[in-house]
Amino acid sequence: MGGNLPRVVFITREGSSLPGARIRCYSFAKALARHGVQADVLSYADTLGAKDGAQEHEMSLAEKIRLNARAYRWLKNLDRRTVLIISRCHYHSFAPILYHLKSRQPMILDLDDWEMREDPQYRWGWYPTSKAHWLIRWMAKRSVACLAASRHLEEFLRPWNRNVLYLPTGVDTDLFTPRSQPSDELVKYAWIGTFHHRQYVEDIRFLLECFSQVKNRLPNAQLEIVGDGLYREQILEAIEQFDSERVVWRGWIQPDQIPEYLDTVHVGLYPVAQKNQFTLSKSPTKLFEYMAMGKAVVVSQIGEVEHVIRHGENGLVAKNKLDFSETMLCIGENLLLGRRFGQAAVQRIEEHYSLSKLAEKLLNLIYVSCY
Repeated sequence: MGGNLPRVVFITREGSSLPGARIRCYSFAKALARHGVQADVLSYADTLGAKDGAQEHEMSLAEKIRLNARAYRWLKNLDRRTVLIISRCHYHSFAPILYHLKSRQPMILDLDDWEMREDPQYRWGWYPTSKAHWLIRWMAKRSVACLAASRHLEEFLRPWNRNVLYLPTGVDTDLFTPRSQPSDELVKYAWIGTFHHRQYVEDIRFLLECFSQVKNRLPNAQLEIVGDGLYREQILEAIEQFDSERVVWRGWIQPDQIPEYLDTVHVGLYPVAQKNQFTLSKSPTKLFEYMAMGKAVVVSQIGEVEHVIRHGENGLVAKNKLDFSETMLCIGENLLLGRRFGQAAVQRIEEHYSLSKLAEKLLNLIYVSCY
């Protein structure tokens, strides 16, 4: 692409340790930079010192207003060609919205999660029960384009902006790449994620019930749970109630150390206990990372995974709890089959979900929509 290269600023309330900012902002900024684009991240947590994740609720309204005032001053230094990509809609959206209204700077809404009421309604046809739902609709209309991390979110956004790009979270294939095979002495199953949503408590309970069947038939099976967050105590309580030495909570592992950890794992797990707006909207970041590392995967047949996994080719898809247990056993009892799935998974990632390929699509959207 010729001509002057644009400048892009990703705006997020989260820090780089959380997947929303790490992938949607920092990783895409890095990928765009490889194309010669000046891409920066305005992180309220990293740049301005805001609390994020499990500590975000500790901030007062006054603190959030002050953070937005500082962010607005930061944005005022940008040149006129800068494109603002606002990650999600939350308290951090107000400074870039105000700056956009004043400067007419092009704005792109990036939605990778469902952070609204489950079933928002409009009373009398105009009064919203979910203020976030109303604001997202307004931001979508004002944006030159929208990014949707899942097919469900793409469908949600399209009534208010026809220029919607399906852009899954993807994975950095320079960092996540097949390496050594783990020892077969233990068959290690892993769940990796954050504990910042109530849904994950239900997903872990679902997984523990499935593993109760697996451990009875596979004596060398071990389940490892990696993560931390707001619902830590509830998840640790569920693990304690399960009362098995073969379930291990690893705590939080830094993102750049996840590939090294996955070298020790045979099977990556993506259980989903129920279908709702949140689970339908999720772009399965950890699934992409498992696959890029050549791991066999077992996933629930809910949400975005149906567009990613081809059952029996690059992973196994389970329809219910019993099915999930059986598919876990299927791979645990036949690790060679799991490795075959892993090889196919790597190819699937390289063709469709690598950050380098996704960044090309994003850059094309920016040129077409903003210049």
